[in-house]
Amino acid sequence: MRLNSDRPLIAALAVLGVCAVSVALADPPAAPAAATATPATTTPAAAAASADAAAQAAEDKRLLAAGYKPEMRKGTKVWCRNETEIGSHLGGHKVCGTADEIKTVAHDNQESVEQAQRRQINPNGH
Repeated sequence: MRLNSDRPLIAALAVLGVCAVSVALADPPAAPAAATATPATTTPAAAAASADAAAQAAEDKRLLAAGYKPEMRKGTKVWCRNETEIGSHLGGHKVCGTADEIKTVAHDNQESVEQAQRRQINPNGH
């Protein structure tokens, strides 16, 4: 009778043994790709190129959001948008420039506005 009472225990031990063997024989987990690439293996030139590409993508996104569309002129990428004249029902004109030119013009316009605001006389006359 004792043989029948040991059957569940033997079956459970057999299942545990099979599980232990399958885990022991399994392939070790692969190391993540990020862990294998150390910062020391990347060259400064590659890091700079990656940073330049990210900055270029951000600049392109900003220009697209501002209504500019990219065009190629004589092998150079320029950004263009149509600007209507205030008070005119006629078409307006097309403004084009490289990303650096557009950034420079925007910066100069911002400085002009700030200078005009600084020169303003306050309401108290001072």
